[in-house]
Amino acid sequence: MMTVRSPQGLSVVFNSAGFVARGAHGYTDIYESKGADGQHKGWLAQVPNDWLIEAVRPCRVYNAMHQPAELGKAVLEAINNRELPSYETAKIKIALQGFDARKRRWK
Repeated sequence: MMTVRSPQGLSVVFNSAGFVARGAHGYTDIYESKGADGQHKGWLAQVPNDWLIEAVRPCRVYNAMHQPAELGKAVLEAINNRELPSYETAKIKIALQGFDARKRRWK
């Protein structure tokens, strides 16, 4: 994945980009990959040499609200650090009354 940024602030993300070749003609060609034979494969774009090219790995973005295990860890940490308001902690305690801690399952 590569992000190309112009001096005027325009940015374009190429998800499949993996290789660049700067030319003497003042432009850079962006390709998907470079083959074992040295040939460039999958031409994507051509940008001026004064544009900034950032090559980074795709990152993982997720919301803890959609990951129950992560959400549980965050709530436990907040309880242990006494960061939750008392009324929120009381609501959690009431909600957990139906859970059997010894058997580790709901009653």
